[in-house]
Order: sequence, then structure tokens, then C-alpha cells
Amino acid sequence: QPSLIFACYGMNCGIYQPFSEERFSAYKQGIEKLKSKTDDAGVKIVFITPPPYDSHGKPHPYAEVLSKYSEWLVSRRDDGWMVIDLHSHMLASLDTEKLANPKFTYQNDSVHPNAVGHWVMTQPILQWFGDTASSQATSTKGVINLHKLPAGIKPLIQRRMELKRDSWLTHTGHTRPAIKAGLPLDKAKLEEMKLNREINRLVKLSGQ
Repeated sequence: QPSLIFACYGMNCGIYQPFSEERFSAYKQGIEKLKSKTDDAGVKIVFITPPPYDSHGKPHPYAEVLSKYSEWLVSRRDDGWMVIDLHSHMLASLDTEKLANPKFTYQNDSVHPNAVGHWVMTQPILQWFGDTASSQATSTKGVINLHKLPAGIKPLIQRRMELKRDSWLTHTGHTRPAIKAGLPLDKAKLEEMKLNREINRLVKLSGQ
């Protein structure tokens, strides 16, 4: 029973082929179906445009495909949808970096971002939440320093995220290969409580 959902679809939806009205229509129908289901359930949903496809300076039609998908998603703001435009933000950041170094990339394989790329993806989400100061930091370390949190808090938060992710993936019966099984939900929640206690202890010690 979630109260807020973030959904980022698009990167794989065009199957890395030139633009197709049929595939685009399927993408739109899928997104609209998701929106309808969340509305029926009384759940708020925030859509996030897909990251750009980095063709490493070589012409590739898929970059345009993702831009079209993103533009359509942003246009749904006119219908009252909540949409974070990650695509434009990351593309602008990438273009800036490439001015200084044409070989720069966040995505060595054109698709999967490295750690820096993931941070750039995080920035517009933090901005959406209203945390402008954190969104302007240059890394997660910068955010921790900004809020004067102890460095030891990061691995605990990372562990909590992985614990909950693996547990829920296993609970939902996913079929993706090479993903380790997570703990049953009840055991995962107990472990989460332990991590939360330690995280809260460190936060109190920091005076935040």
C-alpha cells in the first residue's frame, strides 16, 4: 500500500531501434495504464523522464527516440501529472562536460550510468523535493558534509536500500537472472529496524 510512487520508464521501451509510432504508442498506453491504476488506488505517482542515450559522438537514432518519449511525458504536466525531467537535466550536464572533454561520458555502454551519472540523475529528484542545497552538491559525499552527517551513515543507508530492494524483488516473484534472493519480508523488516536504530543514533550524535 504505497502512498507515493516514482516511475522511470523509457530507456528500454524503444528497444534501441529507430523511432516507431507503434512502439511509441505502446509506451504511452503503458504509462497511461500505470497512471490510471495509481489514480484508482488513491496513490500519488511521479513520473521521471528516461536518461539520455549517449552515442559517444556518433549519430544514433535512439538518442532522438528517448528525447521524444521525454517530451511527451513532460507535456502531460498540462494534465496535472507530476513529472521530473531527468532527461533534459542529464543531457545538459553531459553536453557541458563534453565541451571540456569530448570523450567524457556517464555511460560507457551508452545506457548504464556510472556512479557520477547516478548522482546527476539524483539531482533533479532532490530539487523536486525542494532540497535545492543538496541538489547542487557535486556528490553524495557533498550532501553528507552539507548536512554535517557522520561519514559512517552512508554504508548503513546503502545496506538498508539493498536489503529492502532484494526483499521486495524476491517477494514479487521477479524472473530477472543473476539477482540474489532477498530475505523474506518479515525478516527484512527486522533487519531494517536494526539499521534504522543505528542510523538514528548517528544522526543524534551529529546534532542534526
